[in-house]
Amino acid sequence: MFHDVGVSLRTLKPLGLRILIAAGTMVSAPNMLKANMMAKSSPI
Repeated sequence: MFHDVGVSLRTLKPLGLRILIAAGTMVSAPNMLKANMMAKSSPI
């Protein structure tokens, strides 16, 4: 039983990291696009 839990944890960890990274990029991408648009539209 403990062995199964260890295996599932080992396989879930990379998945969780991937989901976190994907969520982070999805959240930060629009913000970066907004910043780029603002920088382009700014008169400076």
